[in-house]
Amino acid sequence: MKRATAAGDKASPRSKAMPSASNAPPAAARPGLFDSVFHEVDEAIAIVASNGQTVAPIVVDVNRQFERQIGYRRDEVCGNPLFSLLAVNHGHGRRAMRQIERAVENGKPTVVIVDVVGKEQQPQPVELTVRPYTSTASNGNFVCIMRAKAAWRAEDAATKEITNRILTFLSHDLRTPLNGILGFSEIMTSGLLGPLQAEEYRAYARDIHAAGQDLLRLINGLLDLSHSEDGRFELFDHEFSLAACMEAVLAAMAGKAAAAKVELARDIVDLLPRFRGDEARIRQVLMVLVSNAIKFTPAGGRIHLSLRRGKGGAEIRCRDTGVGIAKNELACAFQPYRRIEDTYTNPKAGIGVGLPLAKVLIEQHGGSVSITSIEGQGTTVTIRLPAERFIT
Repeated sequence: MKRATAAGDKASPRSKAMPSASNAPPAAARPGLFDSVFHEVDEAIAIVASNGQTVAPIVVDVNRQFERQIGYRRDEVCGNPLFSLLAVNHGHGRRAMRQIERAVENGKPTVVIVDVVGKEQQPQPVELTVRPYTSTASNGNFVCIMRAKAAWRAEDAATKEITNRILTFLSHDLRTPLNGILGFSEIMTSGLLGPLQAEEYRAYARDIHAAGQDLLRLINGLLDLSHSEDGRFELFDHEFSLAACMEAVLAAMAGKAAAAKVELARDIVDLLPRFRGDEARIRQVLMVLVSNAIKFTPAGGRIHLSLRRGKGGAEIRCRDTGVGIAKNELACAFQPYRRIEDTYTNPKAGIGVGLPLAKVLIEQHGGSVSITSIEGQGTTVTIRLPAERFIT
């Protein structure tokens, strides 16, 4: 692929002009309100587009704050490659460039940390957000928002404070009444205080209890993920049988699989030594994998859970014949909250807590998690556990 001139080469934004991309509306053609907001906001914003020959984005317009931040005037920047303003000739700069190119090529948003090189030629770290331009008249164009290091650190601090408040709410104000709902629905389901006369009432009580359990698992997952990020995560190790743990998970998920008309198969070898680890956390990981597989496998599909002695330890695999994951999404599978935007178009997508949490839990045990998938054919998640965790 022919790459655009990058900062650090001899060419500069002024010295090698390129024709403006034709897709973006000129400033004069945009509505006055948009133009006013575009130039008066505190964020440094550029509109970029592919020139049709490469995925390297070309700058087609910038606002006043962008001009102030980089030191170049609008007419000096427009028509030139975005990468001519970025330090992309070294490690993390090249990675940022490739990430932006993939985002432009696939029409997806992305956020990178990269050094911008303005007129003063002093690299300054910025957070660069690139997202598709949403105007129907401007397909293929992207809005580029650049924030200086101090700005994003202040925002990170504010975000962390908001996150802590939400987690406190989840932990106390939501989980406490939820435990009451679970307890009362369990009493109704069991008929502890007398039977419910109508079968419909018993079915409703079971549904309430099942929905409450799903919500409690989600809340606990969010709290666990937050604690792991803050370093407040602790394992409670003891010896147990991995095979027995896996069988218990399959038994617990059998009803859910039957309701989804999905076959649960197993190939579990009970010849491994006992495992030293946090059994509740390992079971939690397996529940996530099987639950996800059921969620994304159509009726008539199959899920296969296996346990084998692997290189330097043991290997657990959860393989399904479900919808699979798109190639451009696969690298983001373990990013926390990555699938949150999909919940608007796909109610099954969840909020992206399960797999990131599973990865954290396995890595806390000294293991690793990997995922392979083919869209339309299925997904395989592989867990590798180290030999030193097994009692010999």
